[in-house]
Amino acid sequence: MADVFQFEGCASESPRGPPRTPVPFKIHVSDELLGDLATRLAQTRFPDELTDAGWTYGSNLQYMKSLVDYWKNSYNWRQQEIHLNEYDHFKMYIPETDINLHYVYVKSPRADAKPLLFLHGWPGSFYEAWKLIPLLTKPKSGPAFHMIVPSLPGYGFSSAPKRKGFGVKKVADTVHQLMFNLGYKTYYAQGGDWGSSICRTLGLYYPKNCLAIHINLCIVGHDSSNWIHRMQILELKYTGPLFFLSKEDYKGLNDASKFNANGGELAYQAIQGTKPQTLGYGLTDSRSITSSTRLYYESIGTGAQAAAAAAAARSAGKPSGSKKMPYVTVPTGVANFPNELSKPPKNWVESYYNLKHWSVHERGGHFGAMENPEALAKDVQTFISKL
Repeated sequence: MADVFQFEGCASESPRGPPRTPVPFKIHVSDELLGDLATRLAQTRFPDELTDAGWTYGSNLQYMKSLVDYWKNSYNWRQQEIHLNEYDHFKMYIPETDINLHYVYVKSPRADAKPLLFLHGWPGSFYEAWKLIPLLTKPKSGPAFHMIVPSLPGYGFSSAPKRKGFGVKKVADTVHQLMFNLGYKTYYAQGGDWGSSICRTLGLYYPKNCLAIHINLCIVGHDSSNWIHRMQILELKYTGPLFFLSKEDYKGLNDASKFNANGGELAYQAIQGTKPQTLGYGLTDSRSITSSTRLYYESIGTGAQAAAAAAAARSAGKPSGSKKMPYVTVPTGVANFPNELSKPPKNWVESYYNLKHWSVHERGGHFGAMENPEALAKDVQTFISKL
């Protein structure tokens, strides 16, 4: 019988099964918790804002009011439960990292299908893969895949780490053990945001198992030992594109530089990466909006889960030209979407990855799997076909 999760607390409270054993799982929120949410929404208190602020200082007040109104009067969670339970959910306790890992597992009917580990990021969830699943498990043409889509530790229905130091390497160890326990000695991996960092780590530490990685967010710095990279930096800072930077690369780097200026749109990262426990108190007992962390796809609603996110951020670090990252030897494919946050030049990426596939798309952004699933699915197929 499926483990029916009632949302009576955080995801880590769901009972776990025998080690390394898939346990069927069904999403179901108790009427009691839905009633509690309705009460919180009805009691929502909004702050004031500057009349001309818009979105400059954070979420717009009028937008948030309309969001709460929609949530109170129009949104139907029970319909979403039906939708989310379309595919088979499981949990598996991974003793090597002490994580009770939630995952969605959809096998392709094709005999030649390959196992594909899909890794979401933040603020995301397993649901990012929803539109990809039919495109890759039952494609009209091209390679087919068995889709394994975990909730990362501390997200959604997966338990959170209990101690400090659970960084990207530990997350990679966890999802690798999942694949091994499912019987896949070799597999492929795809990811964006944190998923791309985990893919990279799988390629570095498990190259005999993770045969190739495909990412749609690539964050690399220039290699200060490469004279072409140094010239590109000079053009970026002083002249604009001349001989070493294309107009496209200049725009991508300049956009990223503006985004990151003075913290840019990354204020949340400073808080979550340094004082997650403080943030956890508000998330755990908010009046309304952050209750979504219990009803949707990731639960960063406890101090422990927030701390896990911070640990991952500290572990990953920030790539820069002053310290070259290790080279990923497994074949790598990169899909570039126009509204993504990071768009490094191709030759920078080639300094850090065994780049076998590079594509530029006309539509999409940070959530490529949701914004342009057809393009991303085709990109994965094209990349794997080259190997």
